[in-house]
Amino acid sequence: MGENTAGGTGYDFFISFADDAKEWVKAVLVPKLKRAGKSYVLDREVTGWSWLEDIQTNIEQSKKVLVIITPQYASSQRPYLLQLMAFTKGAEDRQWPVIPIHLKYVKLELFLRFIKGINLTNYQSEDELDQLLNVPPISIDEEEKLKLSPYPGMIAFKEEEAGLFFGRDEDIDKHIRALHSQSMLVLIGASGCGKSSLARAGMIPKLKTDYNFLVKSFRADDSELEAWLNEVNILIEQNVDQAKQLLFEDYSKVSGFLLFIDQFEELYNLDIIDRSKLSLGLKAKTLLKQINLLRRLPKVYILITLRSDFYPYIILSQDYFDFHDYLKPVNALTRQGLSAAISQPALKKGVFIAELLIERLVNEAGDDAEILPFIQETMRLLWTKRYEYFISLEVYENLGGQNISGLRTSITDKAEAAYKKLPSDKHKQIAKRIFIRLIQFNEDKPDTRRRQVVSALKANNESDLIFEETLDHLSSENYRLLTIYHDEHKREIKVDIVHEILIRAWVTLKNWIVSLKEIEQSYRYLSFQSEKWEGDFKGKAGLLSVQQIRLLRPKWKLIKEYGVSDKVERYWQASIDYNKYLTYKEVIKYFSVVIVFSILTYTGWIIYGFYIKNSVLLALDQVKIHGGILPIVVETETNNEITNIQKSIKLNEFMIHKYEVNKGSVCKCIKVLECKLGDVNNICNDKEYNLPMNNINLADAQNFCEWLGMRLPLEIEWEMAAKNIDSSILLNKVNSNIIEVNNEYIDRTKDNIYGLYGNVSEWTLSEYQEDAFYSKRYWHKSSDIDSVTVKGTSAKYSEVKNYFYRVDLMPEALNNYVGFRCVSNLSPEEVLSHIE
Repeated sequence: MGENTAGGTGYDFFISFADDAKEWVKAVLVPKLKRAGKSYVLDREVTGWSWLEDIQTNIEQSKKVLVIITPQYASSQRPYLLQLMAFTKGAEDRQWPVIPIHLKYVKLELFLRFIKGINLTNYQSEDELDQLLNVPPISIDEEEKLKLSPYPGMIAFKEEEAGLFFGRDEDIDKHIRALHSQSMLVLIGASGCGKSSLARAGMIPKLKTDYNFLVKSFRADDSELEAWLNEVNILIEQNVDQAKQLLFEDYSKVSGFLLFIDQFEELYNLDIIDRSKLSLGLKAKTLLKQINLLRRLPKVYILITLRSDFYPYIILSQDYFDFHDYLKPVNALTRQGLSAAISQPALKKGVFIAELLIERLVNEAGDDAEILPFIQETMRLLWTKRYEYFISLEVYENLGGQNISGLRTSITDKAEAAYKKLPSDKHKQIAKRIFIRLIQFNEDKPDTRRRQVVSALKANNESDLIFEETLDHLSSENYRLLTIYHDEHKREIKVDIVHEILIRAWVTLKNWIVSLKEIEQSYRYLSFQSEKWEGDFKGKAGLLSVQQIRLLRPKWKLIKEYGVSDKVERYWQASIDYNKYLTYKEVIKYFSVVIVFSILTYTGWIIYGFYIKNSVLLALDQVKIHGGILPIVVETETNNEITNIQKSIKLNEFMIHKYEVNKGSVCKCIKVLECKLGDVNNICNDKEYNLPMNNINLADAQNFCEWLGMRLPLEIEWEMAAKNIDSSILLNKVNSNIIEVNNEYIDRTKDNIYGLYGNVSEWTLSEYQEDAFYSKRYWHKSSDIDSVTVKGTSAKYSEVKNYFYRVDLMPEALNNYVGFRCVSNLSPEEVLSHIE
C-alpha cells in the first residue's frame, strides 16, 4: 500500500503516481506532508492489475486524491480506472476529489484537462503546492543541517568525514589485509583518483575503530615530519622501550601504530632545483633513512600515498626499502562505487538525488581515474541548487546551459579560478603558453591533448622560478589542471592537460586557441626546422629562405613575446643573418661600380637609406583602386537660390595605402634623415610602432609620401577609395581610443582599405571650400592656400558620422587625431585636368 500515516482508516490524501515520479514523491512531496502533519497513503509503486485490489478502498477513505502527472503515468491504465472511481466518490460527496500535479509535461486525458491543478513542469516555485498542503517552512535547525555540503569538492576527504566516504568498501578491506601482512603499503595512482581520501576517510578510521590502531599522519613536505622521525629514531638507538612508549602510549592496549605519509611525491620535490634531472635530494635521503629505521619496531606500520607520475623516483629509493613489494594501485571507481559516492553522502542528510542524474554523472565520468575531484566539485555545486531534499537531473542540465554539461561547468569554474589565482601577469602569460603548447590542433576533428617535455614549454630568458611556480600551481592538488609524468627510460619530465574536457568546455582556453593558434603553429614550424637544422650540424641548407622570412617576419615579434626556445632563437637569427648576407651580396653586385668611386661611408649611408626605404615600401601595403565614375553633388547659386547639381567625375585607377601610415615607418624616414620632425622619441617608440602617425603637419606628411615616390591624395581620390566602404560594419567599428592601424576591430572597405571611417582623420591636398564638394586648387609648398580638407572621422568624435565627413584645417596645424596615407599614380595636375 505504500505508507499509511493515519494509524487507522481515513487519510487526508491518496497519492497516485508512476515510477518516474517516485523520487520526487519521496524527496519532496512526502517531507512536505510530514511537515504539514497530513496523513497520506501512497499508491503501490508497481504496475499491473494488482493495483486494482485496493485502489477503490484508498480513494474512498481519502479526502483528496493527488495525481502526479508524468509520461509513465499517462501511458498506464491508472487514469482510466481513477476516472471511474473518482466520479463515484465525487458524486457521493458532491465535490470533485482529484487534484492533478503536473510534474512533467504530457498531453492530459480529457477528464483531467478541465480540473484545476498545480503546474510544476518547469520546476517553478512550489508556493502553490505548499499553500494547498498548508506546509510550514523548513525549520532553522533543518536549514542549518542542510547548509553544509556532504561533498568535499576538489580536496580530499578528511578522517572526520569517514561517514560520508562511499564506494571503496572492497578496496578498504583489501588494502587493510595487505597492510597487516607486510607492515607497509604504498597506494599509487593518478592525481585525482582518490588515494588520500581512501587512506584518510576509509582505511584509517577502520584501523582505529576495528583494529585499535594509533595513527600519526603527516604530509611529506610537513616540517614536523622530519622533527618527529628524528625524535623517534634517537630513542630507538638509545632505548627501544622508550621509543615504544612514545609511539604506543599504553603499549598493552594498542594493536598497532600506523605512520601515514600523504602525498609522498612531495618528498622528492623538497630540494630539487632542476626537475629535468632525476635524483634524490638531501632531505629526501634523510627522511627515507629515518622511515626505514622506524620499520625495525614491531607492530609499526607505514601507509604512503604516491602519485603515479613520480613512479621513476622509487627506483632511486631502493637503497632504503624495496617499494615494488608494497605498491598497491588505486584505480578508477567502479560504476557501482561511483554511484554510491554520488548518492550516499546526500542520503545521509535525507536528500535524494535523481537516479537519472546519478546515471548521467557515472556515464560522463567513464573510467577516468582522475575525474573524481570534478565529480565532487559538481556535487558541491548541485548541493547549493537543490530543492529542499531533492536534486533533480534538470538542475544539473541547467548548470552549463544548452551545450555544456554540469560536470564541464564545475571543471571550467575550477580552471578559471586556478588561472585567476596566479600571482602576476607574467605567471598568467606562462600559463597561457603552457596550455596552448599542450594542445594538438586538428582541422577536421576536435582539438586534443598533446603531451610535451618541460623544456618545450619554457621560453628562453624566462625566470626558472616563475615558470616552476606556474607549473606547480596548475598541477597542484588544489587544481589538477595539468598532470606531470616522469619517463623512466628517457629520464625526461613530460606535462599533459589533465582531461580533454578542459579543451572542450573551458571558454577562456577556447578563446586562447582562437587568438594564438596561428602564432603557435608558426612557432611549431620554426621549432621543427630548428631541430632539423641543429641535427644537420647547423648547415646553411636548412635555414629559412627569403620568402619564408617574409611570411614569418610580421609574426616574429608576437612569437617572441609569446615565448621561444633558445634553439628557435638561434635558428631565426642565423636565417636572418644568412639572408642579409645574400641581400648585401646582391646589393654589392649591382652597386660595385658606384662603391669603387664613392666614399665608403657615404656609399654605405646611401645603401642603408635605400634598404630602409624599400623596407618601408614593402611594409606599407597598397591597394589598387580601379578607375571609374565618382558621383558628386555640387552646390550652385543662381538669383540668390542655391541648387544642387549632380555631377560625375571619371578617375583613372590609382594605388593607395591599405592602412594609415604608422609611426614605425615615419621613424625610419627620420633615421635616414629624410624626414625632419620634432619629438623623435615619441615617434620612435617601439610600443607605439603600429599606431597611426599623428600630430604631423601637412608639409611633413607630404614630404614622407614624396620620399616613397608617392603623394597625399586629393579629396576626390580619397572619396573614390572610400566609395566601397562596408557600411554593415561601421557602427561596430567606432573606437574611443586610437588603435593600431591593422587592428581587427577597425573599419574597412570592401577593397580591404582600413581606417577610412575612424581612428584618425586624414590629410588631403585639396583646398577646403565650404560650398563645394571638391576644389581644383590643391596645396603645394609654394601655394597660398591657408585651409585644406581633412577627411574621415576619428576616435575623438563620440557621435557616429559618415565616412565622407570633412573639415578644414590649416596646413601647419598639429592635431592628435589627424594622420595620413599616400597614393601613387598621376600628379594632381593630371588628375584635375580631366575634370570639368
